[in-house]
Amino acid sequence: MLFMDRMKKLELLVLKRDVDAVMRYLGEAGCLQLIVEGHEQTEPTPTERETAEMKVRVEALARFLDLHLGDHTRAERSTPARSREALREAADQIISETADLVAEESRLVQQRLSLKRSLEELSAFSELTVPFAELANLTYLTFRLGVVPEEKLEELTQTLADRAVIVGLKKEGHIMAVTDRKGKWALDSELAKMDFHPLELPAEATGVPADVMNAMERNLVLTEAALARLEERKRLVREDRGSLIIDLFDDLDVAVTVDSVKQGFASTGSVMRLSGWIPRRKFDEVAAELEKISQGRLALKSYDPEELPDVRSGKVKVPVSVRHGRIVRSFERMVFSYSVPLYGTIDPTPFVAVMFVLLFAIMFGDVGKALSDCSWGSSFKAAG
Repeated sequence: MLFMDRMKKLELLVLKRDVDAVMRYLGEAGCLQLIVEGHEQTEPTPTERETAEMKVRVEALARFLDLHLGDHTRAERSTPARSREALREAADQIISETADLVAEESRLVQQRLSLKRSLEELSAFSELTVPFAELANLTYLTFRLGVVPEEKLEELTQTLADRAVIVGLKKEGHIMAVTDRKGKWALDSELAKMDFHPLELPAEATGVPADVMNAMERNLVLTEAALARLEERKRLVREDRGSLIIDLFDDLDVAVTVDSVKQGFASTGSVMRLSGWIPRRKFDEVAAELEKISQGRLALKSYDPEELPDVRSGKVKVPVSVRHGRIVRSFERMVFSYSVPLYGTIDPTPFVAVMFVLLFAIMFGDVGKALSDCSWGSSFKAAG
């Protein structure tokens, strides 16, 4: 088309309980350019803050499960948009279902890090002949040697998983606990709860006992294996619940976007006012749909640009909407990168589409003719 769409200004008064559905429809229709009001933004309500927090939590869960957000559009969705209450229930349910998985990975990652750091530190002193009891003074580590009742050993290991390394020795119930100096108080407190009976470190022992190094290396291998099994569990959850999590995040993302836009609307106790520009050809369809969504609970006014004093005086610029076919549409970005045509003028995009292709055809034709002449000239020169 050589001419742009005719536009109308739309003004709406909508009840606050209907504004979410109205904004969601207008966003999905993609045909209204909102006018930003020049007044102070309102503070988010407790419900809006809760929705934003839910979005952050669901996004964190999606990243934990290695889900790719934003890979599909709402048009591909098979489920309709949900209410805030339904979103909260769905978010709480899926987060509750995966809470154990998240906590388990956090514990195992902390345990692996602690084991690696302790092994690196002990390896550096493994060849020294200083008494083992003196290693605590040379490293950042704290050691506790003693006996714990066999039935409490597993509980102790789980309790201190992210703060200390518990190494089982050859004798039944004999352990060595290793932690950094920051975790010393927590280690001693938990050991006391588990009826830990300390033993003196052998004065004649030098270097790092082989049992300790071997046990820590075994624990590291077991931890890596547990993390590998956890990845498999994550894969199963991703296959079973991945699409639901992505759909939930999309709904929450739309809700948060709507909330951020609403803060710029003028409002009273129960009513919000919004305005924007819409193509005239879409006006009847949008007006009918808004009436249906709100069940008639809205007031709607429309104006042609010529009716508005600010437009006639040039104070307000009317946005433009253009319609092009698939081929001409590919040239819109080129035209709009230089300047947006004024409303009511001729759309230059079809002319650019034709002339751009024509000029390139001429240019490449010149190149082809030059190459052809060079080829013929070279062949004649070689011939004689």
